Amino acid sequence: MLLVTQTDRLAELYGDREAIRMIAEAGFDGIDYSMFTLTAPGHPLMGDGWRAEAEALRTYARSLGVRFVQGHAPFRFGDNSPEAWERFNFPCLVRAIQVAGVLGIGELVIHPLHFLPYKQNTETLRDYNMEFYRALLPHAKAVGVRICLENMWQRNRLRGNLITHSTCSRAEEAAAWVDELDDATIGYCLDLGHCGLVELDAADEIRKLGHRITALHVHDNDFMEDQHILPYQGHADWADILAALREVGYAGAFTFEADNFLRQIPEAVLPTALKLMAEVGRYMIEQI
Repeated sequence: MLLVTQTDRLAELYGDREAIRMIAEAGFDGIDYSMFTLTAPGHPLMGDGWRAEAEALRTYARSLGVRFVQGHAPFRFGDNSPEAWERFNFPCLVRAIQVAGVLGIGELVIHPLHFLPYKQNTETLRDYNMEFYRALLPHAKAVGVRICLENMWQRNRLRGNLITHSTCSRAEEAAAWVDELDDATIGYCLDLGHCGLVELDAADEIRKLGHRITALHVHDNDFMEDQHILPYQGHADWADILAALREVGYAGAFTFEADNFLRQIPEAVLPTALKLMAEVGRYMIEQI
């Protein structure tokens, strides 16, 4: 099982190449490429030279003995109007898929659309998402990338902004969506930290989803806020989670999405913190 972590915080501080170097030196096997900044004006991967830039990143990672394994497409767009989705937002996601193909990423997480209050719009959101993912599928097939849905949450503004359920937050709905899409190019990323936020037991969700899980987001929290901290710092029952992953035969990457742990660490000791993260990951993989 490959041990992977995201570039997010490191790239924010130092850029993609230094993030790759630090991840390699800390002892990780692979990279989860955070594509969140593709929405920034003038991003090199959105311009005419995007392919050369992606190839250069892939070559650099390989020279350090690591490879791109997983990716996360952008999900925050400044303008969510239909016109913006046609002009920029959807093409940006298509570019993320194309970049993933060049980098050799197998699993690319693309969030379900969940722009409406979930409880009152469950079927409407399902219909939007079926159309959304089916429109993305030909682009993913063309470059050999699997699109992964993810379990989401949203805030209930009528209840003091409390976190509540959203699209695919429950295993039953997620399984139904994956089964309905019924395509090898569709997978599922179970975000283990999101489960507790909506009062679900992550180990139970793993057992319900079973073979449909093709990727993970591994992090912890206090079940109140989406803190994205290192496992064993929050409330998740990691012994049961790891046992459940073993029971269902999970064989994908073990991918940390715990960059808020790194955000709490002074830059001078970030390399040490990354090595700790890698050691924790190796320990957890051994339990699986």
